[in-house]
Amino acid sequence: MTSRLLHLRLKIQSFFHDQTVETFYSKKNLCLTVAYSNGQLVLNSRDANYSFGNLTKVFIEVFRRLEPEISGIRSALVLGAGAGDVIGILRSRYMQDGPITAVEHDPVVLRIGRKYFNLGKWKNIELIESDAFEFIASNKSTYDLVVMDIFEGLDVPPVFLNSEFYHLLCRAVEPGGMLVFNLMPHNSYYVEKHSELVGFMTSQPSLVLQIPHSAGNEMVVWKKMK
Repeated sequence: MTSRLLHLRLKIQSFFHDQTVETFYSKKNLCLTVAYSNGQLVLNSRDANYSFGNLTKVFIEVFRRLEPEISGIRSALVLGAGAGDVIGILRSRYMQDGPITAVEHDPVVLRIGRKYFNLGKWKNIELIESDAFEFIASNKSTYDLVVMDIFEGLDVPPVFLNSEFYHLLCRAVEPGGMLVFNLMPHNSYYVEKHSELVGFMTSQPSLVLQIPHSAGNEMVVWKKMK
């Protein structure tokens, strides 16, 4: 059976049950699986959807609720590039050719993105393989939009849940721009961290929005004053 026919079969069967296409092993994310789910290619970690799938739906809805402001962005920084779902949404819907800087710490994820999700097709995209904290600490640029979307399973790593990191994120936002921080307050620890994040952002000269989603994500949006 040719590769094209195999993918077609898996795509059809995925409407009944997810169909694995390829499994990858990473030192940083352990097991990563490319699969068809309801006819669409997705990337899953052991515990959660990593790119595309439900995560894409979450960001499409959140960005829609941030219109018309998000339609005017000229530059973006994505921390946690994954296989490129946020990049694809921004490039296809909101900024046709503006520069996007995308940071991803796992080279295996970037390889998957290029192989299965056309990550390399977008123009004016700078893909950086780096730890997000190290990148943002040394970053001197500012952006109209900063997206923070880094997870290990269902959890944002604790290193990204403190006032030092929040300050660095805010510093990277252009006056008049916005920060979108994705978090899942699924237990008491992350409920507390969510409250701390909102408290910190509220203390800055800004407008803070909280956008809950039925998938369990809670987007904290910080709009920096001009």
